[in-house]
Amino acid sequence: MEERKIGEQDGELKKAREAAGNLHEMGFDTDKIAQAVGYAVETVTGWLGIES
Repeated sequence: MEERKIGEQDGELKKAREAAGNLHEMGFDTDKIAQAVGYAVETVTGWLGIES
């Protein structure tokens, strides 16, 4: 059961990272991207390789 929960969390994280990348390519501001994917701005900027 624990492995399934971890797998689901990994899948959600992967989707959030992909969405963040797509929104960044579309020109969205990192603050808006963070709000849309539900993660901190610092996390999103890390995913995108952007220095804050």
